[in-house]
Amino acid sequence: MKQPTIPTYRLEDYQPTPYAIPKTQLDFCLEPTKTRVTATLLIEPRENIKN
Repeated sequence: MKQPTIPTYRLEDYQPTPYAIPKTQLDFCLEPTKTRVTATLLIEPRENIKN
């Protein structure tokens, strides 16, 4: 059986994302039969980032 090829990721290949997430809020509602999680993110464009 042929082994799958695993890609190599190098540090020099990484680039910053064009957006920042400076605030994350998680709200949990725990009940006996279910759990509800609501995530609220503040997403802002970064300045001086090439796409």
